[in-house]
Amino acid sequence: RLIREGSGGEPAPVVQAGLAACENAISINPASATAHARMANLRLVHGQIREEKGENPLAIYRQVLDAAAYAMQLNPDRPLPYMVSGTASQRIALYQLNYTQENPREALARAGEFYQQVIERDKDRRDVYNELGNVYSIRGEYTAGQGDGDPMPDLLKAVDYYKAGLNMRPNEPVMLSNLGFNYTIIADWLIAQKRDPDEWFDKAFAVYDQILQRNPDMMLAQINVASTAFHRGNYVMSIGGDPTPWWRQAVNAFNKVLEGDPKDQMALAGLAGVRSAQAGQLQSSDKVVARAQQAIEASDKANAIRPTADVYAYKARALLILAQHETSNTAASALRRQAQQASRKALDLSPGHKEAKAQLVKNGNAQ
Repeated sequence: RLIREGSGGEPAPVVQAGLAACENAISINPASATAHARMANLRLVHGQIREEKGENPLAIYRQVLDAAAYAMQLNPDRPLPYMVSGTASQRIALYQLNYTQENPREALARAGEFYQQVIERDKDRRDVYNELGNVYSIRGEYTAGQGDGDPMPDLLKAVDYYKAGLNMRPNEPVMLSNLGFNYTIIADWLIAQKRDPDEWFDKAFAVYDQILQRNPDMMLAQINVASTAFHRGNYVMSIGGDPTPWWRQAVNAFNKVLEGDPKDQMALAGLAGVRSAQAGQLQSSDKVVARAQQAIEASDKANAIRPTADVYAYKARALLILAQHETSNTAASALRRQAQQASRKALDLSPGHKEAKAQLVKNGNAQ
């Protein structure tokens, strides 16, 4: 709620009031570990507000680390500054991964070290096990994407941490949802290795069913269901099967999220991906055009909220499909130019984006 109250990248009024209170406390007692730890925590919220608004939060997150480090010096036994530092380091890693194309491994390693320090001081704090699971899941997914190592040790370690947290609080929905999507990452890796992923897809859906029986409107679980169904449909198509049921399940789940929040960027982005995939697989020209147009509409909405390379690539894919079904050479050329622009925007955000590179080659040959 506080993050969504922010405006123009500035903290919400209550966060400003909190920062001012911490500054007052520090001016009265510069050695107050509590005040420095709370200052770090509030700056973390400030950084998340910046990120929500599409601004670069890295300077704020580094201020978080500085304030938390001083709090640790003043009172090394308190878990809060270590937890805040772990979260800030993890946010830095995610921003590097998604926006700056820097290697996030160093920041993820720092996050893991900070979270381990929390466990040493409070081994019963279940949320830290979820965050450690996230750290290893992100690192494993990054390794899988880079192709420079075996991601399975990290991905299986993530499973262990999620399960350790769930032992403390069975059926905790966020942790279960993260566990389910980690299973999907494992399935994707096995697909890339030409191995059977079905066991891990089944595990993912079993976890999601467990969540949705208790929390049928949980948006994160619905997004993960949709994403996993999309991935499984892509795999089924790659081995000559019919992806339609899986893609339909994905569309239904993404649309359920959008009924609750029409501006959910992840749901819009996922819907753009599924619709563009459907457009490439359908035979009826009318249905192809309808799905491609839906993909473009969802892409534009998602990118208006937070632009990503994948979504620009989905848009380019849909535009190229429309160009193939356009009877007017002039209109087809215009669509190919738009596709080229979308592919270049994808590469601006992620220079190594494989699909965007392939689209530019294909588009150039078509013209």
